[in-house]
Amino acid sequence: MIVTLALAVPPFADGDRVLEALARLSPARQGRSPAALSAALARLPRQASVVLVLTGVDDAVRTFLDTELLATNRRVALYLPATLGPEQTADLPVPVVRFRARALE
Repeated sequence: MIVTLALAVPPFADGDRVLEALARLSPARQGRSPAALSAALARLPRQASVVLVLTGVDDAVRTFLDTELLATNRRVALYLPATLGPEQTADLPVPVVRFRARALE
């Protein structure tokens, strides 16, 4: 599922505004194909930071990180479930934040 949320947050603001917006999203049914990820990115401003909240990492996500985000010098953060093993995230080139049902780690 890919949902694009463009939200302007002032520097040094707390995360409440973002979390409230995320809680109200209705996910759209799409795959994590490179084309779907690129289409979602195209809806955001070129200088926007990108936060990906995913349930897993596959080859499409890794390719997207390398070719679409890091190659264009975007600031990227990746939020993944705490249940994913370290072997699945050890070589990711972006900061990874782990989440549980009701907390961030």
